[in-house]
Amino acid sequence: METLGGINYKILVCYAIAWIITAICLRKGVKLVGKLAYFTATVPYAIIAILFVRSITLDGAKTGMDYFILKPDFSRIFDPTILRHAASQICYSLSIGSGGLHTLASYNPPTHNVYKTAAIITAADGIMSLLGGISVFSILGFMSSSLEVPIEEVVQSGIGLAFVAYPEAMSRLPLPWLWSFLFFVMIWILGVSTQFGFVESICTAIYDQFPVTRNHRSLLVYGICFILWCCGIIMCTRAGIFYFNIFNDYTASFGLMLLIFFEIILVCHIYGIKNYIYDLRTIFGVPKNWIAKCFGPTGYYPAFICWKELFRLQPKWPSFPRHQMYGTGGVINSSRVWVTDLQQSPSDSPKQTRL
Repeated sequence: METLGGINYKILVCYAIAWIITAICLRKGVKLVGKLAYFTATVPYAIIAILFVRSITLDGAKTGMDYFILKPDFSRIFDPTILRHAASQICYSLSIGSGGLHTLASYNPPTHNVYKTAAIITAADGIMSLLGGISVFSILGFMSSSLEVPIEEVVQSGIGLAFVAYPEAMSRLPLPWLWSFLFFVMIWILGVSTQFGFVESICTAIYDQFPVTRNHRSLLVYGICFILWCCGIIMCTRAGIFYFNIFNDYTASFGLMLLIFFEIILVCHIYGIKNYIYDLRTIFGVPKNWIAKCFGPTGYYPAFICWKELFRLQPKWPSFPRHQMYGTGGVINSSRVWVTDLQQSPSDSPKQTRL
């Protein structure tokens, strides 16, 4: 690709607004983020519940639900490609390995039951994914019924599902502006709340390494948000979709799984598994969960073997015309994204729980 095609100023302005909101909210610290969480964590659930109730009452909703969950193809349950995508999606959906969960958890009191919290987060994420999937595919089933075409011709993958197929389906409903507004508000809240956790993890790592920066919190937050905003400007160009696909392919699947594996190595072999177990026993006592006893310091080795086999099959990357292929420099530059994330490993997290 020889040119970026110029800046799409509408996207650039929206992108800048998102980062300005992030900077303003984070300059007051994690206490304000905790208060905002009551809004950013509950409103998406309320919206998805509204969309869920509306979608399952539409004509053709049964077709979409059959395609999504009611009539699964069990012959593909052991397909390595399916398992690889499932593992990547779970890690990405739960924000495992990105540092946000470690950062926010570090502010809990020492006696906080993290096992219970982990179970609640996992269950809530699974329920949210299930409700969201049913809502989306029920409306796509309605669209399939309205157009009298197979649902396979309606369903799209990637961003085409959220920003093309689903909005088009909602435009055929009564009061289309209302459902579209609720859907995109939900998407926006989820995106901004994700930015909160990502930026806060970077700030916390810097505070712990350089305590003097705590006296200049606002300046640091503004600086980090500005740098990250500059890094994403390339995706606001008319060729941004190509760079977005590179970023998505290298961070949301292979790169994320590899990052998690290296983080486990850092905890077990750099920080020390004995130190880690001592920390856990100091806070929680001797583990009574049989899973915690079985998966000790060597538990990630068989997991790595399974992961290696799942990624043995090369994924099918999006194809474009020859004149729009990624440049070699662009691929190399984008492949460094997941390497940069290693700087946010658990070893950079606070040595002790904050009070």
